[in-house]
Amino acid sequence: MEKIDNGAWFIEKVLPSVFAALTIGAIFSGFATYHSVQALSSRIEHHEKELISLKVRIEAVSSTSVTRTELLETLKRVELQLHLVMAEAGVRKKIRIE
Repeated sequence: MEKIDNGAWFIEKVLPSVFAALTIGAIFSGFATYHSVQALSSRIEHHEKELISLKVRIEAVSSTSVTRTELLETLKRVELQLHLVMAEAGVRKKIRIE
């Protein structure tokens, strides 16, 4: 009877299966990582487009809205005009806006 060398048996029988399993695992891990990166890239592109759209909408609203300073200036002009009209009409009462 031949003496079985445990080291040779391990190298010939077990090691190829272990390497094959590790290789297959690495390949599937690579595919999963690639798929995840593609999904994240797609989401990032979608969010970038959405941000650009929102930025355009904000700029449109900002350009058409009245700022606080502009509103105060307009109110002052109206108040001044009202005082002038009241002075021409001879009205001396002070008007309060509540």
